[in-house]
Amino acid sequence: MTRHRYLAFGLRVECAWPISSFAVSELPFSGGPDVEIDEADISPPEDAQEVGGAKVRVDGAKGFLEIPDCGRFEIVGGRRILVQPNPGVTRDQVNLYLLGSVFGMLLHQRLLLPFHCNAVEIEGSAFLFCGESGAGKSTLAAYFVERGFRLLSDDLCALHFDERGRLVVFPGAPRLKLWQDTLDAFGRSSDGLALVPWYDDKFEMPLPQDKWGEPLPVAGIFHLRTADSDLDHGIHRLKGLEAANCITANIYRRRLADLIGAGHFYLTTTARIVEQVPVFTMNRHWGFAHFHEEAAAAEDRMRELVARGGEPAASNTHCDPSGPSARP
Repeated sequence: MTRHRYLAFGLRVECAWPISSFAVSELPFSGGPDVEIDEADISPPEDAQEVGGAKVRVDGAKGFLEIPDCGRFEIVGGRRILVQPNPGVTRDQVNLYLLGSVFGMLLHQRLLLPFHCNAVEIEGSAFLFCGESGAGKSTLAAYFVERGFRLLSDDLCALHFDERGRLVVFPGAPRLKLWQDTLDAFGRSSDGLALVPWYDDKFEMPLPQDKWGEPLPVAGIFHLRTADSDLDHGIHRLKGLEAANCITANIYRRRLADLIGAGHFYLTTTARIVEQVPVFTMNRHWGFAHFHEEAAAAEDRMRELVARGGEPAASNTHCDPSGPSARP
């Protein structure tokens, strides 16, 4: 039976069916894959609990997830994923959850920190943009793609400290999920783009896969927020507890980490991140009217960090221009 090989989250992944969103590995895996994905019958445990709309059960190294609209998943020891789709569910629908909650649990099992963000590369350094749904992460990522920068991650990546003690990011899937109005704002057509399952106006834009498996050092983290009138627009440095809260708020499926028993790991990892990497809040206007000025301000701050070797200037960057933009 054909096995499909991929590189994702710094792991060598082998699956019984194609996953179009993952970066393909052209070479066999020496020593075998890090993660194997197969289809199997899965018996639901009687004592599963509700977590974020899913049924979840953790028993030692074995995790169980049941997604009502999709199917059942068993994640074992950070190395094996078993899938039982619901009748009528397509592979693309299965893959959407596979690349999200399921790999989120697997990364927690492996003590790789899953982080909910978009990440881009500038001159060999990675910058992460996190925030709640609708804050503008994908729109900002699209801006940087248009500027010619390499997108490292859309929605989910894995963070880890390398042998030198540096925080590095492992990319997830080489694709960008964009709403139709964001495509319109950048003058791009949705022709030929696949719809994201369960959406009728959100599309998956594939990206180049070169160098996809390589980690990059993280030089800065930006937490995006749509600022109300009582918030100071612009980019502002966070420190101490505020910076730590920003990190923990964007750990992907953090409740799963608690159930697995990885809470101490992500708390100590958060402390190390805050000590090493500058964290900012980026308070931006809703909509597109100020988007390009705000994105340019973010790029200026990123280039400043690269030039300074990661240390930002003491002053804050304010950006409150008047002037067009995309779904935030």
